[in-house]
Amino acid sequence: MAFPLPKWAARAAVAQVLSRVPGGPDVRYALQRYVTRSLPFPDKELLGRFQIGCEHLAALGRHAPTMDLATAHFFEFGAGWDLGMGLFLRAAGVGRQTLVDLNRFVRPELVHHALTRLRSFVAAPPSDFPCAGALSLGRLPTSFAVSEFEVDGALRELGIDYRAPADARRTGLPAGSVDCVTSSLTLEHVPLPEIRSIFAELSRVLRPGGLFVSKVDMSDHFSHSDASLTSWHYLRFDERTWNLVNADMLYQNRLRASAYLDAATEAGFELLEVDRRYPRGCDPDTHPLPPVHPELHGLQGSARSARAQALFRRAEAGVTFAAASSAPPPGP
Repeated sequence: MAFPLPKWAARAAVAQVLSRVPGGPDVRYALQRYVTRSLPFPDKELLGRFQIGCEHLAALGRHAPTMDLATAHFFEFGAGWDLGMGLFLRAAGVGRQTLVDLNRFVRPELVHHALTRLRSFVAAPPSDFPCAGALSLGRLPTSFAVSEFEVDGALRELGIDYRAPADARRTGLPAGSVDCVTSSLTLEHVPLPEIRSIFAELSRVLRPGGLFVSKVDMSDHFSHSDASLTSWHYLRFDERTWNLVNADMLYQNRLRASAYLDAATEAGFELLEVDRRYPRGCDPDTHPLPPVHPELHGLQGSARSARAQALFRRAEAGVTFAAASSAPPPGP
């Protein structure tokens, strides 16, 4: 008798195949665009990403109220399919941005979609888009109808230097040349040794006192499209089992907030604030611990945290940091 794979496991199996075949990223894009229709991002998801931008701006306002965005140099790693955060920061007045991605995911039609939706949200702000008033349509183009070969030039006209494929561990940027680093829903897809190397590089390129603001989604991403799964479903598996389904294309590191905070501190960052978010009905003060595999017993109550935003400041003095050569077990 054949037993059908659960929805999440079937998706993981497809990702494993696409991670290993030539042209896998292009096939993935075609599947997401024309089969699952998860691209371009629907309004709810796009607005959620722009809301993260609002949180970034609010954090900067609290800790760098005198920063001149027009002359500041912002750096983002993990720019994504549609460069939505880059467009958002352009509308907020950031004059210079360097965006990098490990792979060249950008698609001009998706950038155009994100741009037109952002313009719509700014022109007629939804009630849950609190920073719309800080954004200017005049800083945005009316469209992004360009070919693949024209993307980089069109972005440069917006003050955006897009680099992909590029390695955030070795940016090539001069030391102390960046005022602010942003990262949104990216670090959860990066192994811990690479996170440490990235943080060391960020500490190098940020000016003394420069800021690093990051939003991390620590929920099981398979639960986003499968209502039968909880946000921490993937914590029930041991490392060996999880590695069987954890495809490079949909890689999830399963790290908890403290692992990111510790890595940043080791790289010489000072933690200014952290905001943890829990799924509905999962507050650690009122609900029992979710199932966690014994290998991950050190997670304790931190397993419940689904999202966290952290703001760091680069220490005024320089820091020498050596990246680990092998990944330790996930921390609490």
